[in-house]
Parts: sequence; structure tokens; C-alpha cells
Amino acid sequence: MPLPALEPASAQRPALTENEARAKFLSRLGNWATWPERTSKAASPAKPPPFIIGILGDLPFLKELKSQTANLKVKERAIQVVVLSGLRPDPLRACDILYICDSEQDRLKDVLAICLDHPVLTVAGSEDAASTGVMVSFFLKGDRFRLQVNAQAALAAGIQLDRDFLQTMRAQMVGGSMGRPQ
Repeated sequence: MPLPALEPASAQRPALTENEARAKFLSRLGNWATWPERTSKAASPAKPPPFIIGILGDLPFLKELKSQTANLKVKERAIQVVVLSGLRPDPLRACDILYICDSEQDRLKDVLAICLDHPVLTVAGSEDAASTGVMVSFFLKGDRFRLQVNAQAALAAGIQLDRDFLQTMRAQMVGGSMGRPQ
């Protein structure tokens, strides 16, 4: 079933499929967030490190996500989609965004414990995932996408989500507000 695009009505293009809409949201989420500075030995002013979107589990829209991110950048950093397996801390913590698939719900607490206090924006596609500690939950309810944000979890990791973005998306806040305005 075609779903509305993730843009204001005045700028809408043809409707997207559910998988395309999910991929578009995830590929652009990094533009609406601010991370604390990371120190990286691999980074150089001439070539910034890639912006890593990690996928943990079986992602139904992986093909669409790779297509969406092929030529995109987040804050001058080329997006790299990395499919992860296992719960090794270093690869999980290296992600800027970590999408936790429904197939990983049994390990959700372990994943969140590994990422705790690290600047990894955790995202899931199930309703109420934000109430379990995931920072952003983006899910389909009826024929509309809904957004829940666990502000407390994001702020604990030093991640700030753009207030205008949250208002535009009509995000439901779980765990307080995002704090200072942007």
C-alpha cells in the first residue's frame, strides 16, 4: 500500500511504498540529530570518516536503504550501511545510528546495555520500543507512520534531536523532553 512521503504536504512527491518510506526516514535521520564530538584516529580534515548506519538483524528494507544512501551524506560524511551480526561491543558502538530489527527483540536489553552511554542513536521499528530504552521508534500504525522518542536515553548518550523535526513529525516523547532548544 502506498504511504505518504516524509515531507510537508506542499512538497510531496508521489507516494512511497512502506519499505521506501522506512528507508528514507532512516537514511535522513542523521540530519536531524547532533552527536558529541568523537575522537577518531582514522579521521582527517581532508576525508571525514563515514557516517555509519548499522543494521542489527533481518532488515526487510535493506535494499531500499542501500539505494537511498548511495549518494547521501550526513554532515559532510558519506553514509555507509553496515549489516552487523552478534553483540560485539566495538562494531555496535562504532555506529552513528543503530537500527535494531524486530528479529533482535529478544536481545534488545543486551544491545541497549552495550550502547549505554555511547553516542549511538538507537532506532527500532516497533511500537513502544522507545519505552524500553530505544531512542527512536518509527512504526506504522494504521496507514500512518508514528514516531516515539526516548529523550532521556538520547540525552544520556549526548545526542540531541532537532526540535523542529520532532514537532513536524508529531513525535510522542517518552522519558521527558529534549532539553535545550536548537
